[in-house]
Amino acid sequence: MSGLFGYYDPQHVLPPDAAEAMARAIAVEVDRSIMVLRGRSFAIGCASKGIYPGEGQVLTSHRSRRYGLYVGRLLGFDGDDQSDAVTAARTAFLDAPTPSRLASANGPFAAAIWDGGAGCLELITDRYGMYPIYAAGYGSAFLFAQQIKAVMAPGVVAAEIDPVALVLMAAIGELVGDLTPLRTVRLLPAACKIAIGEKGLTHHPYWHHDFGRMKEPAETFRQTAQRTGRLLRHAVRRICNVTPAVGVPLSGGLDSRVLLAAVPDPGRTPSFTWGIRGCRDLAYAQAAAAVLGSPHRSFEFDGGYLQECAALGVWLTEGQLPCTDFHVLPFVNHVAQQCQVILNGYAGDAVLGGNFIMPAWRHADRPQEAATALWRWRNGAVAETYRGSLLGPRLISHGWESARSSFIEQYVRSPGTTPMDMAMAFLLDNRVRRRTSGGTNLMRWAVESDQPFFDNDLFDHLAQLPYAWRFRHRLYVEVLRECFPAAASVRWQRTGLPAGAPFWTAWLSLAAHRLVRTTPLAAFQKRKAVSNFAGWMRGPLRGLVQTTLLSRQALDRNLFDPAAVRRIVNDHMDGRADNTAGNPMAAMLYTVSSAICAGRRPSCAGRCRSRSRPRRRSAAAWRASCTTRRARP
Repeated sequence: MSGLFGYYDPQHVLPPDAAEAMARAIAVEVDRSIMVLRGRSFAIGCASKGIYPGEGQVLTSHRSRRYGLYVGRLLGFDGDDQSDAVTAARTAFLDAPTPSRLASANGPFAAAIWDGGAGCLELITDRYGMYPIYAAGYGSAFLFAQQIKAVMAPGVVAAEIDPVALVLMAAIGELVGDLTPLRTVRLLPAACKIAIGEKGLTHHPYWHHDFGRMKEPAETFRQTAQRTGRLLRHAVRRICNVTPAVGVPLSGGLDSRVLLAAVPDPGRTPSFTWGIRGCRDLAYAQAAAAVLGSPHRSFEFDGGYLQECAALGVWLTEGQLPCTDFHVLPFVNHVAQQCQVILNGYAGDAVLGGNFIMPAWRHADRPQEAATALWRWRNGAVAETYRGSLLGPRLISHGWESARSSFIEQYVRSPGTTPMDMAMAFLLDNRVRRRTSGGTNLMRWAVESDQPFFDNDLFDHLAQLPYAWRFRHRLYVEVLRECFPAAASVRWQRTGLPAGAPFWTAWLSLAAHRLVRTTPLAAFQKRKAVSNFAGWMRGPLRGLVQTTLLSRQALDRNLFDPAAVRRIVNDHMDGRADNTAGNPMAAMLYTVSSAICAGRRPSCAGRCRSRSRPRRRSAAAWRASCTTRRARP
């Protein structure tokens, strides 16, 4: 879990080895370097795999007393591929950190800069928050890191579970805003420069989402699809030019196949798929790989994999992702042996158009109306039969209304001139950045993960298009037909039809699938699912569920009512309800996540044990691998 870490400590209240403790918590064995810059009142550190050019190198300004480190990929600015990494980073973070320059910086990154002239620490996040930074205060000190466990590592910040965050996870299975599992730790915003100094902490936002700006497109729908395809190819090529050893986790959906089709040489790009035997993802992904010429490997789940991986997955995602999303963990070591970077289809359907454009908020008259519709869409993870009795003594005073209020309050703060604009900004900055990114963290355990759909040039182009063009994957399908016809010829797991089928046939198929889901014919869709947690938790995972959720350690915390927890588990085990379809049992993992967030590494065996698995290093080994530099006075 490589990344930045450090602190600002003007009164020296932190332990002398605080930086070392943070480095040990965040670094893994595949990291090639650990760098720490030290000053009288600060430390800036970086653990890096060394994949992207310039990552982990010390940046020094030629014009002022500014120094720092960054992680991630920054090779240029909007429309520019000529700048080398160090020059681009020095320009963006040291010499000209203006709002316009930062907004045009293209790539996922996070930077920590010490300004000796102003005597302050600056933290800079990229447009979309691809590299999250968590922060906490302790007296006059300020600690930050890209993992919560690293913030907690010096042992001074209290590990107190945030009750509002817990109720929100139980309600919708994700967090919003700056909430984390811990009351004492907060997530810093995306697209922001944060300054910490004698005057305290100040936020300087430099960019925000801006949708729906183009009212009358200058191009035809087909021309727009063709230009979108060219921009997508260019975004993928940018990554491949920097890191030739790329791979693609390939599903039966659209996002991953279009990325594989867009790489310069699919024949040299390995692809990987996982799922239960006979599922659509395995069949359609294999067909897509064959059509595109990619060397492909399929992995079939067995129902007990979570038994080995659950503790590791919760530790990696720090209680911010339900265990039912840990699909990649059994296979991450094989992926890491085949490539350095995976092209992640992260939020492709949200950016190109599909799941996030709903009539309920597209046609809403007022923001509050759209916010309420969004809440209804996300809520319902805890069935009404359990909702009234689930919360225990430590949460009951907050109630379910606290989750709803936090959700709607965050929506109202979102930028946009219409409720639909606000909904897109809200969903991308919350559901995508907070929940969808969980899979990215699981991959970064051993291999870097890059998101081509968040290339600035591509994103800005798509943000200007009318919602009607992107509704129900209309533009997405047209891009496939016009620019990636081979990928379009393979069936799509959501419809069972070729991805390039006429739009009206795809729409009818989606409608039929939704209808079948509510009838006794639901078994027809069984092969559509990539997993079978309902069955697994009654079978090979039964022991894990019971020992995790019904243990004395979990129940004695008084977070959830013990009788309600037993009822949720027993109703599922006896077949009276499917309590994996929503979020009740996944949310219960919160009862054990506080210890993990405090920094305890899990003991994992079997397929999760790999050469990329981190281990605690001795003090001598850590010093041997770590370069410490004293910043200039």
